[in-house]
Amino acid sequence: MTKRSPFKYFKTNPEIIRLAVMLYVRFPLSLRNVEDLLHDPNDIDGDIAETRGRRVARDASENRRIAGVSSHPIHSPKPLMTNHFGTASVPRTSDWFRSMRRLSQTKYREQSQDARMNPFDIIPDTHGQSAKLDAALAGLGWKRSALGWTHPDPDRQIVFLGDFIDRGPDNRAVLKTVRELVDAGKAKAIMGNHELNALHFHTMHPDDGQPLRAHSPKNIRQHRTFLDQFPPGDPQTRDVLDWMRSLPLFLEEDGFRAVHACWIDASLDRLKTLTGDGVLTEEQLIRAADRSEADEMFILAEQITKGPEHRLPDGWSFSDKDGTERDHVRLQWWNTSARTWRDIAISVPSVEDLPDENLPETLSAQTYPATARPVFFGHYWLSGDPVLQAQNALCLDYSAGRDGPLVSYDLSDPAGPLSKDKIRVHPAVS
Repeated sequence: MTKRSPFKYFKTNPEIIRLAVMLYVRFPLSLRNVEDLLHDPNDIDGDIAETRGRRVARDASENRRIAGVSSHPIHSPKPLMTNHFGTASVPRTSDWFRSMRRLSQTKYREQSQDARMNPFDIIPDTHGQSAKLDAALAGLGWKRSALGWTHPDPDRQIVFLGDFIDRGPDNRAVLKTVRELVDAGKAKAIMGNHELNALHFHTMHPDDGQPLRAHSPKNIRQHRTFLDQFPPGDPQTRDVLDWMRSLPLFLEEDGFRAVHACWIDASLDRLKTLTGDGVLTEEQLIRAADRSEADEMFILAEQITKGPEHRLPDGWSFSDKDGTERDHVRLQWWNTSARTWRDIAISVPSVEDLPDENLPETLSAQTYPATARPVFFGHYWLSGDPVLQAQNALCLDYSAGRDGPLVSYDLSDPAGPLSKDKIRVHPAVS
């Protein structure tokens, strides 16, 4: 009676199948290598098998090194292979297998990330509102334990858009949460204008010893809740200021961008040239507070963290929400369809106070291109129901620093278009 071959239903060479089984039984981490061996039905040639077998043996040695396992274990396991494929020995200990499984999970996650971009939660200005931040994180699936922060999706991260301090009652708790997430590699954070203001408030000019940001009643009032918990000169204050110094002014990923207040390509290109990664040196930090308001770094930092402003045509002005008369207007830099001053202005109580005249061409040319990757920002203290500012621009600041809700965006698919359905409005707890 003819003996039936157990391999008759497989296209892959039987020698390759035997090798794959040996690998998977003896070396659990080799699943991906097993898939490689079995993937291509044309790989039946011995030279290819030999090459792959040697690569697996080499990977086994490297994985033992990463896992901290000796090349000469106490136990003497049977060799994985002793033929022309090479030799790879695997120590048969429970600790080693646990290490390999953990390493395997990490390796597969890293390999899967090559095929897709990480999902993100985008969170804007929190301004010391720790209760709102905690509620939002819980609603998004983030949990804090003795072992740190976790999420059901281990690849998920957070992008914080700055302005962690001032206004709200608990600057310390917000900073603790954000720093924990950043230090654990679970989040990325950028600098807001309040962090920049704080650095200037607590930094003295090397020439005259005066603070870079004046300690005026207005500035102290704005900074009061931070000062109550982080008094000048305290070691904890110096520590948190050093952390703020490490924050970049922008973030650019493959599928999106993040900035606190404004992304104008020409300005960001110049900032990249000057800083590389958007983190200011001590000299650049001082220049960004230039009292003459003429330094290039001052202009860039003001625009990126506070938004662009432009002088109105001669003879025009308006009263802001505090009754202050102003002849400069904030601009909707994302509004590519704006044609007049009334179209492009923001934070003006009554646009009828502005000229209904065409914008200068140089101003129209600075708006965010409709073809650029999506950009997320905060800063503008919006109210009402959240909307997309443009098909590729979204402001998430809906006044959480006062009585508004904390709003976030579910960027589970960074390669996809922005959608209003992915905006998350979290309860406005106090």
